[in-house]
Amino acid sequence: LTPLLLVYLIVAAILALLQASFCVSKKVNKTEDMASMGAIPICPSAFEIFSDYFHAMFHTSMAIKYFRSLGVRCKMGLISSQIHRVNLYFGDGKDGRNSRGYEKVTLMGGDSQKDLRSLIKSLPPNNNNGEDDVKGATTTTSIHFTSDDSLTAARREKKLLETKGEGKTARVGRVAVLDAANRKHVGGSGMRPYGGSQEEALIRQSNLYWLINPSYNSHLRGQCNKILGDTSHHIPYFGAIYAQDVTFLPDHNYDNIPKKSRDAHSEGKKSKPSMDSNQAIQLDVIAAAFIDLREKSDEWRFCSWTKSKIEYVILRKIEAILGAAAAGHCTSLVLAAIGCGVFARNPRLIGMLEGEIVLSSSTNYNTTQRSSLAVARLVGACFAQVLKAPPFVNRFDRVVFAIAYNEPMLEAFKVAFEERWTRII
Repeated sequence: LTPLLLVYLIVAAILALLQASFCVSKKVNKTEDMASMGAIPICPSAFEIFSDYFHAMFHTSMAIKYFRSLGVRCKMGLISSQIHRVNLYFGDGKDGRNSRGYEKVTLMGGDSQKDLRSLIKSLPPNNNNGEDDVKGATTTTSIHFTSDDSLTAARREKKLLETKGEGKTARVGRVAVLDAANRKHVGGSGMRPYGGSQEEALIRQSNLYWLINPSYNSHLRGQCNKILGDTSHHIPYFGAIYAQDVTFLPDHNYDNIPKKSRDAHSEGKKSKPSMDSNQAIQLDVIAAAFIDLREKSDEWRFCSWTKSKIEYVILRKIEAILGAAAAGHCTSLVLAAIGCGVFARNPRLIGMLEGEIVLSSSTNYNTTQRSSLAVARLVGACFAQVLKAPPFVNRFDRVVFAIAYNEPMLEAFKVAFEERWTRII
């Protein structure tokens, strides 16, 4: 295997250099006028392209099988078991056996602000109470914050919606969870045995990877070609992918996963494990990508950012998320502190967003944490501003912000949200 690996890496390096040189040759002027701003181009460096080729090796069934052998007490072993499990139920997406649901995936908005405005204008009238209300019902958006992860919060919202029954003030609604998506790579590292982003956690417990992947979903591929021009990226810059009825598997003891994968043949036929339909749930997913403010990112290089410009784009991104939710007739939303993690790791943001950083205790935060908290406060305030203004004011029954494993960020986000919320009349 060693000679083959070396040949693969050499070919990957050559291809990376060729692709990077083509990208660098494209002339891109820095964005100054935010009102006419279009999508920031995806222009990876040779190292990033080579890194993609290298990491592709870990997407193979051989790699997943090896890391599974390490056991679930090893992080990579546990993740590999999760990936193996979704493959058992949903396969590789190529045989058409799990094609049901592909046609329920819709690309909303686009790469221009004009596309976003068209999405907003196409929404049904709200009239502050929601057109879908039954006669006599009133709707006031209830805001909640939780330290649970997105899927746990979404399961709870789904159960709460189902227990409402057919009461006089009940509305027939849907629960949608936000997928903080990777704009460059479908699912991020969700189908590889490492990484731990919010999107990757959703990918490893559902059929979401196949639904939002243009390589498998021909219905979505056609939309990307029509609206975005090609399939070089699947998430519109001023929009989102709305996937309806995504199937999430029930919790599982990963020590008891069958050893044979769905790809294994038994008497020439593929076998598929049974699943308790009462335990699996279906949720709508809104896949949206946020601003990558890291110093080496495309967005940082192709735009001269200021606080006002960052806030402007954040507001447009949030409008796209809520616009997709409204178009999908959602009544309960599970959102996240999108863009406040890895994408916010930039020391230059601390000075730029001065005044957004409020430390609740005497705890000493490092530079990375301070920049993330600064962005979290700005994002929280922007969510409050968009939710309190037409056409989204009181459009949704419940909005839950699930920010897990980071109490300082949850507090910073919540404080900023409530401050902006109470200031808006």
